[in-house]
Amino acid sequence: MKTKPVTFRKSLLISLLGGALTAPLTWAAGPVSEIVVFGDSLSDSGNAFVLQRENNTPPNYDVNPLLIPDDAYARGGHHFTNGPTWAEQLGRSLGLAPDVGPAFRDANSRATNYAVGGARASDDGLNINLPVQVRVFLQDFSGSASPDALYVVAFGGNDVRDALAAAGAGVDPGPVIAAGVSAIGANILALYRAGARKFIVWNAPNIGLIPAVQALGSDAVTGAGVLAQGFNGNLSVVLAALRSLPEITITEFDLYGTFSTIHEDPAAFGLTDVTHPCISPGDPPFVCKHPGTYLFWDGIHPTTAVHTIIAHDIAQLLGN
Repeated sequence: MKTKPVTFRKSLLISLLGGALTAPLTWAAGPVSEIVVFGDSLSDSGNAFVLQRENNTPPNYDVNPLLIPDDAYARGGHHFTNGPTWAEQLGRSLGLAPDVGPAFRDANSRATNYAVGGARASDDGLNINLPVQVRVFLQDFSGSASPDALYVVAFGGNDVRDALAAAGAGVDPGPVIAAGVSAIGANILALYRAGARKFIVWNAPNIGLIPAVQALGSDAVTGAGVLAQGFNGNLSVVLAALRSLPEITITEFDLYGTFSTIHEDPAAFGLTDVTHPCISPGDPPFVCKHPGTYLFWDGIHPTTAVHTIIAHDIAQLLGN
């Protein structure tokens, strides 16, 4: 791919916010020259910090009563967890570490991770969502998407949380789910038309398992699971239709299944606590003693230990 021009990046952000040579990755769809990531806080390698220049620190952290953060954490490198995300861990293991750095940090870098904390698949006009991320990427590369790159589209959790909030307010959550799924399909199509051919798309996790939803009671927990399943069922239908496009390869990653498996059998993954957040704002020592044994870092985000599991599972999908 080409070096990203500087001029567009500066003007776009104003409007929005007012290595070493290695052997190429090869999988069933053919050789992969690089990784391009679109996503939310689960994939954000530092973009939210670059854009906001704020981060979370103890003792109180910048979180709401459900331990949902507004900013990335200073600990672990400005992520929404306590260390490297799955994307960074996967990139390093495949010799593609420069690709998975924050794309918003330096217009001249090789980084092509456009994921930003808080993003949704559909455009809510508030966050740097999937349509904006794809638009930035295409303008960075003059409208061309390399057919030899692997494009990861990793959304769903925030869209399902929005749907749950709508249901809790007595509003039909169906349109929220439909908008998110439709946006994923539309942006994959936009990337395909620009030249992209190889995709990994993950589904929504069961947000009924996260501490922030558990704290809302059994009805919210049940509703969250149903909404996530609805999102994922509709997403599978859209992806099946897109597979009719010539030369396209779309591999689904079952994030819902991964989180459910970890939650049901934590010992198999070296975890001991799958219900409580690791951080404890205002309560010394403000963080659990052994984060590597926890599923959740805060009210909604997994620990970097769980990111390692995700990276491993995606690597297996790629045959690595």
